[in-house]
Amino acid sequence: LKKDYGISILYITHDLTTAYHISDQIIVLYRGSVMEAGDVDTVIKNPKHPYTRLLIDSIPWPDINLRWGTSDIQAKE
Repeated sequence: LKKDYGISILYITHDLTTAYHISDQIIVLYRGSVMEAGDVDTVIKNPKHPYTRLLIDSIPWPDINLRWGTSDIQAKE
């Protein structure tokens, strides 16, 4: 939208994974105050503030060794 129509979008989230994929710039707020701001790659890959690091550390990482459908579902008795 930005490239084609010159439209910017304000995306508010705790989900840094989606923010990283759709944003060019990012602002990390903590209790209503700006803790970090800048290029999304710089802020996510080299966080300075503990809250930014906390948000990044809370991102679940998939375990490629776990396979879906390998366990039986047991009914409660």
